Parts: sequence; structure tokens; C-alpha cells
Amino acid sequence: MTSSLERIRGRVLAPDPHTPRLVDWPDALIEIDARGRITDVRAAPADCEVPETWPGAVVLPGFVDCHLHYPQTRIIGSASGPLLPWLERSVFPEEARFADDAHAVAVADEFCAAMIAQGTTSAGVFSSSHPSATQILLEALDRAGLRAVTGVTLMDREAPDAVTLGADAALAALEGLLDRHHGEVAGVVIEPLVQGAAGMIVSPPGFLRGVRELCDGANALLICDEVATGFGRTGRMFACEHEGVSPDLMAVAKGITGGYLPLAATLATEDLYEGFLANYQDMKHFFHGHTYTANPVAAAVAIANLDLFETDRTLERLQPKIERLAKGLERFRAHPNVGDVRQKGFMVGIELVRDRATKEAHPPEEKICIRVTDEARRRGVIIRPLAPALVLMPPLAITDEELDFLLDVTYASVEAVLGT
Repeated sequence: MTSSLERIRGRVLAPDPHTPRLVDWPDALIEIDARGRITDVRAAPADCEVPETWPGAVVLPGFVDCHLHYPQTRIIGSASGPLLPWLERSVFPEEARFADDAHAVAVADEFCAAMIAQGTTSAGVFSSSHPSATQILLEALDRAGLRAVTGVTLMDREAPDAVTLGADAALAALEGLLDRHHGEVAGVVIEPLVQGAAGMIVSPPGFLRGVRELCDGANALLICDEVATGFGRTGRMFACEHEGVSPDLMAVAKGITGGYLPLAATLATEDLYEGFLANYQDMKHFFHGHTYTANPVAAAVAIANLDLFETDRTLERLQPKIERLAKGLERFRAHPNVGDVRQKGFMVGIELVRDRATKEAHPPEEKICIRVTDEARRRGVIIRPLAPALVLMPPLAITDEELDFLLDVTYASVEAVLGT
């Protein structure tokens, strides 16, 4: 079967920052396969150029394709878009590429297949990583016939039910794992700096940088899950920035829209992206579905949210609030039923114990964290129980007065449930 190229009149989605609009524009070039299906559409003016006021215009063949639309192209593709240029400056030194988070499973499958082709048979995961993320990777490994290598919790943590390791010991453990499986480990998946669902466990300084260096030495990908830590939560736009680390793959979500609508993205370096480039007949490129791709409304909300980071100087104004939060947490450290207080930026875990000296844990059936959060709700504050820790993740726009109220209510709720 052969395909043909035909010129048609199309419509241009003009990415004007103030009034995005559809306008008629002649000479779109479409590719039609032997079955009459449109497989490609591109701009191809015959006698004139697209006006300079419409950079990155997208040609649509007489209809609006909701999988390629103005908010999407602005957020990820235009030279003046709010996110992509920033990522290239601050996180990815090379060009970054986007896909939606629904692609994560498929990316894992494709990646595992590529690893098999070059002889790689293992992937490294952290045993305390987010369960759903770990499950996606392990299922992909299983489908590909690969085996997974799991390790201990490679983080500092003062708690009664976890291994306590410093940065040097943790990195030595990872180095040993990579050495034992030299040439077999495809990648290391990690939540940078803070393991959220594991109890707000903060990694020691230098750990993430050390992981990056070990991955480089082992020719393994560093895959960072910034779903929880991204977009200002740790005090920088992305947690990786704190240690000058550039991951090979990065997952983002949640904060990209300020939490108002669900939206996620998977970012990759140019080198990794190019690994999927080939002729169609090679069947190497990424066969992705469109069902969950780039919802126009969510993408528009993300644009508005990212614009606020610039216009409101969100990250700059966040630093005094982080210091205020740290000062307000000091009273928790002295409480007899608080075993540990962990903070990185606006991510806080307050671990509740029976005895601060021994770190004896409360039995699960006592539901201490749930009781404390229920008490806080009655007092006007919603916080999350993540036993054995209470989680505080205030909005970046919180005022000083609201931050003080949050801390006062949380402390009073701990007192009400556990006493002094």
C-alpha cells in the first residue's frame, strides 16, 4: 500500500497569547494512506509564509483536534511557553520532551523491550517507593520477562520500624547492588529528596547527587518521580534542582495545575526521546493512545498556574514562609509523643510515637493519626494521616496567618488526642 500527499484548504490554530483563534489558511499538506485515512497534516503555504505573529501555528484539516490544541502547544511546545524553556534551563540541559502520565505504563513496556534487545535483564527499584509506581514497573518487567532487584530503604530516617542509614552507607548499598548486577540494571526509580507516601522521609544532603553519579557509572537511567515534590513543594521548582541533578526521565503532575484539575506529564531527555525515532515500518516509535492526552481545559489551567509562578514571584515569596514553617515546627520536636519531624520546603511529616526516647510506635488499631486528623477537621483544618506520620503540605499561596493557624490547630489536635 502506498500513501499520497494532497494539498487542501485547512484552518490554522493561531497561538496568540491573548486571543487564540481559528483562522482560514490555504494550502495545508495532508498525507493520506491507501485506505483513505489521514496520517499526517502539516503547514505548507504555496505562495506565502505564516505570519511571524503566529509562531508555532498548528494546521488542522477543517476540524479541531482536541489531542493537539492551543493550551497543549503553548505549555509544551512554543518558544515562549512557560514550562519547556524553564526545564531546559534548570533541569534538563538538553531539550526536554513531553507525554501525558497515562503513557507511563506503555513507556515502561517499551523501555523494557529495548533493554532486552541490548541484553539488560534487571531494573532497580526502592522498596519504599510509591506502591502504584512500583507496581507499574514490576508488572512491566514481568511482562517483558525481566526480573526486578529490590533494595532496602536508602534514606535517613529516625523511626522504630525502618533501617537507619546515612548517606554514605545508603550510597554504598546502592553501589553494591549495581556492582552485583553490572550491565543488567536498566534504571533507578526514585522520589527525589522526599519520599512522600513512605512517610515524608527526607533524604540526606548529597544522596540524590550520589545516585546520579552511580547511575552514570552503571550506564543506568535515573528516573525521578516529581509528582509530589515538583512545582515548588521543596522550595525550588523541582526537587532535583537542590543538588543540580538532571534526570533522564521525570514524571510530574498535581502541582502543574495547582491541584485544581488532574494533569500529568512524563519528561525525557532528547537522547532518550530519539531512541524511539525510526521509520514507520521499523515499528520502533512510541505507539501511544489519545484517550487521556492533553485535556484542553486542564492544560489551560496549567498555563494559568505556571504564569502565576512568574507574575506572583511564587518561589521567591515562598522562602520566608518555609522559614516560618520550620520555626513553628520546633514545638512539635519537644512533644513527648513526637518521634521525628521531617521537613523539606512545604513538605512535612510529623511522626507520632508512644515514647519519644524509645520511638515505640502506637499499635495500628489505635488509629492515632486518624484520630488527630479528625480532631483537626473539627477545628477547621484538613490534614492527612499517613501512619505513623501526620502530613502537612500547605498550599504555596498560604498566608502567614493561615500558616500559624495550621500549626496551632495541628499541635492542639495532637494534644487533645495524646495529652501533654
